[in-house]
Amino acid sequence: MKAIEIKKIRKTHGLLQKELGQMLGVEQEVISSWESGKNRISPAYIRILQNLFKKVKVVVHQNDMDKIVGSILLEAPSFTKSSSVPLQGDDVELTVLCNADTALWVVCKLANLGYSDIEVK
Repeated sequence: MKAIEIKKIRKTHGLLQKELGQMLGVEQEVISSWESGKNRISPAYIRILQNLFKKVKVVVHQNDMDKIVGSILLEAPSFTKSSSVPLQGDDVELTVLCNADTALWVVCKLANLGYSDIEVK
């Protein structure tokens, strides 16, 4: 994992270096050294980062968008960010960036609404 990727992940999730460090059990200076390229991140921490943050993608009907996003904002255990891209017809590709627990919650919520083609990375 490159230094720029670590910073991008942190910024995407709206975290300060200190906050990411707390999540990983390391000092802010360690995060800074990874992001600057001064030190390389170990494979163990790469795996933790990959499992800590998830991206949930699903194509939803435009009529469901407000209901889904509103529900995520109000009820999700730990919500980070969502975005949507209009597709042909009345469909929208919804992407939710969140932690692993919230990804599971989002997938369950979408499944309860009848959506089954849900991608989690």
